[in-house]
Amino acid sequence: MVNVKNNSQPNVERNMSKQRDGLILVILGIAVFVILGFTFQKTNPIRQWDFKGSYWAARSFDNHLDPYNENAVLSIYQHNDPVITRAVYPPTLLLLISPLALLPWNIASSIWCLFTVGTMISAAIIIWDIGNEYSPTMTAAMVALIISNSQVIIILTNPAAISIALAVFGCWSFVKGKYAWIGAVALSVSMLIKPQDTSCIWLFFLLMGGTYCRYALRSLMVSGLIGVPTVFVMWLLYPNWLLEWKSNIASFTVKGGMTDPGPSSVGGHGLGAFVNLQAALSVIKDDPHFYNSITYLIVFPLLLLLAYFALKSDRSTRSVWLGIATIAPLSILPIYHHVYDAKLFLLAIPACSILWVEGKKFLPLVSMAAMVVTGDIPLAFLRIALERIHASVLEPLFISIPILIMGIVSLSTFIRSIPVSVLETDRAQRKASCC
Repeated sequence: MVNVKNNSQPNVERNMSKQRDGLILVILGIAVFVILGFTFQKTNPIRQWDFKGSYWAARSFDNHLDPYNENAVLSIYQHNDPVITRAVYPPTLLLLISPLALLPWNIASSIWCLFTVGTMISAAIIIWDIGNEYSPTMTAAMVALIISNSQVIIILTNPAAISIALAVFGCWSFVKGKYAWIGAVALSVSMLIKPQDTSCIWLFFLLMGGTYCRYALRSLMVSGLIGVPTVFVMWLLYPNWLLEWKSNIASFTVKGGMTDPGPSSVGGHGLGAFVNLQAALSVIKDDPHFYNSITYLIVFPLLLLLAYFALKSDRSTRSVWLGIATIAPLSILPIYHHVYDAKLFLLAIPACSILWVEGKKFLPLVSMAAMVVTGDIPLAFLRIALERIHASVLEPLFISIPILIMGIVSLSTFIRSIPVSVLETDRAQRKASCC
């Protein structure tokens, strides 16, 4: 017994040392995030651009004006700097922002910015705590890589950060089986803020069945309790809001518009570089019919495979994290997403940490490559390098292709994580039902 204790003591001390070093690395990453983020925000002419548009739309609603009518928003807009006055976010986000919109812009923007930063830091710490159980070093390195390259979140204060952070808490809650109702509320609010970012995560839990399905149904119930009355009130007060909302979105998707994935887009490069696959395919042929069709042909079969094998999964902690790690890259490829939406890759870290400690390093390395190309600082250097050789148009290829590879490798790993016995049992049951 004495020998066992003596042998185990160095291992315990070594593990504690790794955890301590990992925590220091995460703290340094957070410090870089905060210091550089606020420094860049001060000097950037479009600081808090994303929140500004939502704030004035919500303020219009507070003043009994149609938030999706550009003229109504302009009637109360009090500044001369550029702003997006065409609301493109769902009414549920405007509802959540409306209390802040009662405050003056300087106070409301400061509160929103601090809340954005706080939730992002909280998400990083939660992910570090999860992965710390498996590989403290790899977890800390990946968390620090993402958080230290998230300055654009502070500059633009896009609601994606809050949506992703709430989804991180929801996933932690569901997998750990702790504070399930709070986790359900967090995931539902996340979807109400930016449904295109986290709805696939909710669907994954629904398909996993068992306890995870019950958690997902709770989230759906909360979303319904908040979303349905909000939409009903909006329709009651402003019957044309849906048509106006569609018109606002369409105005940004025109050739060269803010959300046009093509090379001529005014919003798909720089701070707001696109990560969806259409941006990479537009380099080959700038035709929506071409890049949309190819994107859907590539990504949707992968998502269907994920859905099928989620139904067959053994629901182990390992399988769940691998499935979430697959959702993170695949869900942002087929539709409009920017680099700040790729902070969703935080959710891939627990799976990478599990695989790393098992000696399976391919997916962690591939995922890290995708995290690098979607990081603010590496992306800035990539952009400078491409400009020097007059190849800026190739930027989307360096972003979207690593994400696609990450999604394919994650899916393959997830499928292989399902025990053969589970698949054989399912096959036998289907064969018996056919007979």
